[in-house]
Amino acid sequence: MLRWATSVINDATNTMLQVWGVGITQNIDAAATELYLNYRNFSAAITASIAGVAVRLRLTTSTLASAARM
Repeated sequence: MLRWATSVINDATNTMLQVWGVGITQNIDAAATELYLNYRNFSAAITASIAGVAVRLRLTTSTLASAARM
């Protein structure tokens, strides 16, 4: 059971989750440092029944992260 706002989603008939991403690492030998940059995309779709009405929910979000290791 998934809670969406104030409604409860029952009878999910189809679900899909897709995750993809890319990343880059740059080594800097003179400074003994590594720089990282990562991007990830998350996408989900749910076909379900809310209060007896068939609905399809689509959710998408992305993250961008960077870091350095010395």
